[in-house]
Order: sequence, then C-alpha cells, then structure tokens
Amino acid sequence: MDLKTLFKNKWLLFIAAIGILLLLIGSYLPARHNQSTSVVPTLGAAATGDGGGSASTPPTDGAGQGDAVTQIEESYDSQLENILGKIAGIHAVTVMVTVDSTGTLNVAKNNSSSKTVTGSGSSSSTTTTENDQIYTSNNGAGGNGPFVLSNVQPNVRGVLVTVNADDFAVAKSEIVESITNVLDVPAYKISVEPQKEN
Repeated sequence: MDLKTLFKNKWLLFIAAIGILLLLIGSYLPARHNQSTSVVPTLGAAATGDGGGSASTPPTDGAGQGDAVTQIEESYDSQLENILGKIAGIHAVTVMVTVDSTGTLNVAKNNSSSKTVTGSGSSSSTTTTENDQIYTSNNGAGGNGPFVLSNVQPNVRGVLVTVNADDFAVAKSEIVESITNVLDVPAYKISVEPQKEN
C-alpha cells in the first residue's frame, strides 16, 4: 500500500479519525435508562379491555400465559384469513401465526427514594427508602386501572399460509407482501404453500 496516495486524501483520514473518536466516546458513556415506566406482561384480552384478567399483574402460572398466547395467535389467524380470502383469485386460505409472548404494557410509575444518614464521625448509618407507585386512572367502566403509556404487541415468530388460488405464484407474492406490510414480519419468516386438491 502506497502511503503517498493515502496522505493525498487528508479529508478521508480526518473523517475516519472523527468516526473512530465518536465510537470510543460512545463506548465509555453510560446508557440512559428511563426509570419512569415499568413493563407489565399483559393477559391477552386484558390488554384490549375485553376482560379476562388484570392487566397490571403478570400471570402466576405458565398455563395462563399459554392460553393468552393462543388467544393472540387465533386472533391473528382469523383476521388474516378473513382479509386474505378477499384477494382476487384466491378461493380458500388457511393461516397459522406463531408469536413469542403475550406482549407488554408500559405503565406510568412514580419512583421516589429518600436517603437518611444518622450518626456522626466514624459511626454513621445510612438508610435508603424507595417507593414505587403505579399511577391509576378511571377506565370508564367505573373502576380504576393502571395508566398505560404504551401497549407493545408481541413479536411474530412465523406465519404459515395454505392457499387455493387460480395462479399460485401471483397469490404467493401478494400474500407475502400483504403479511410483511401488516405484521412487519420479514419475508423469510412467511411460508405460503398450495392446498391439497380434494
């Protein structure tokens, strides 16, 4: 490598030095954490207000969360089957969606802490008290519930679609494009297969 040509492009060296400097500075700075919110797992229908449990407490057993995941998957399945069945050239469609978890609710919290130092000189004692309270608000049905900042939907792991269509190749491309746009799932996680002829 010829160093003369490298030094002729001094602006390139200057930009590279700034980039390396920014990377080093960024690695030493502490990450910012937002301590005003708390993440609470939802219970499927409780996140939408349809009942079925309290949205402010996580499920205590694995079966409750499994049922909530199944409800979310079945909801996605029926909605996608309904809308994909309306595409021109598609006669029958069956959809199966798998998700990671039930999603999360971010609720507003009031974090307060106090620190007291007692004693003097070499014999002192420090007491720290932390108090976390979840903000509540009226939910319209006469009750109180947590103040929800955001409702994060679960991540979709994969989608399987079986289709009976006039032109399978066209139907497959339209289905993959539709699902990637609706669920924000990459195309490699979507499998579209033809249905068996009866």
